[in-house]
Amino acid sequence: MQSTPASPVELVDALAGLSALCARKSDGDDVNAATLQAYTRKLESYPRSAALKAIDAWSDRSKWFPTWFELMEVCEQFMGPRRAVVFALGKVPKTDGAPAEPVKTAASKKGFLGLGDVLRAMPEAEKACSRARPRAACPPDLKKGKAEK
Repeated sequence: MQSTPASPVELVDALAGLSALCARKSDGDDVNAATLQAYTRKLESYPRSAALKAIDAWSDRSKWFPTWFELMEVCEQFMGPRRAVVFALGKVPKTDGAPAEPVKTAASKKGFLGLGDVLRAMPEAEKACSRARPRAACPPDLKKGKAEK
């Protein structure tokens, strides 16, 4: 899934804002700079919207600055609906590296997919998500078949 990542400047600004809002262990400036650099490098693997939404949403979830694992879980929650749509459009690679078969529906045979086609494909997307990321469960919203608003 190719999407434009946030720029390092955007990510550092967002993380600095989060650091101002959340309590954290007092480390030296070198450790804080290394932390920002490590988080930025990891967040660049996510689309811009997912990374920035996750950072923004964290301060409403906890008074403490997140560990990378906690922030990654929030990013994954924002990625669930996106992955479901991409899967429904037939663009998600299989876990063995071979291209996935496109979803076969009457609408896709006509050259377009309707919202119903996407929603019917969501249970398959959850299965694909579980196979692709067995340690990180799919977000609860995806399991219920709800899309991000």
